[in-house]
Amino acid sequence: MEKDKTTKDLDELLERALAADQELPEGLSERLERQIDAWEVAEKRQKRLTGRRWMYWISGIAAGALLVFGIFHYNGYVEEQKMSNRELAEAQIAAQDALQLFFHNLNKGVAQVDNAAQNINKVNEVLNKQKITHKK
Repeated sequence: MEKDKTTKDLDELLERALAADQELPEGLSERLERQIDAWEVAEKRQKRLTGRRWMYWISGIAAGALLVFGIFHYNGYVEEQKMSNRELAEAQIAAQDALQLFFHNLNKGVAQVDNAAQNINKVNEVLNKQKITHKK
């Protein structure tokens, strides 16, 4: 608002000076120079801000894109971990089944060895009885 008032004052002074075809009032040229310099500074500042705004926009878009990429990459990693966990669980179940089969067959083999040992003991008893009977 103050800027508008200053601009109006300057416009009025210029119009009076030009209408009267007189020299500019004392101090008016310095005020005009300061005002023009202030407008230049404001214009440069505005250009800089515009450039910064574009940089903010670009960096915001890049950050958003990286965020989306990171989320999808993380979800893919989690899915891969779930697959690995499933495969691990399946491998564990397969190993348990293999161990159960191994021990089942081992127990069968041990039972057969025990049965063979008992048969050998029976055969030895029969042979010992026959030796005893033949000696007499």
